[in-house]
Amino acid sequence: MTKTELNRLIKQGENQRISLKGLKVKPLTLARPMVSFSNTNDGLIIIGVDDDTRQINGAKTTREKEGCLDNIHNADKQCCDPEVSISRIEEVNTPQGTVFIVSIT
Repeated sequence: MTKTELNRLIKQGENQRISLKGLKVKPLTLARPMVSFSNTNDGLIIIGVDDDTRQINGAKTTREKEGCLDNIHNADKQCCDPEVSISRIEEVNTPQGTVFIVSIT
């Protein structure tokens, strides 16, 4: 995904197919849209964006990136029963940090 496409999705805001989450989102908070998208028409969870202001606050360090990826996998493995189908986790590097796009099918 390009930065232009990412910005377009962020500007749309949250809807039935897009959920915006801050970088330090907890696994249980991620699990809710994962299950919802899995049970409906698929969707994207964009992590590293403030859902109120729509400002990017992505991961700036390797530790932050690893922590975010751990939370994504923990949400699926520990909080979803049955596990959901994560089709892709994409990283988009921006000047404000790395944003993660989780595709749920």
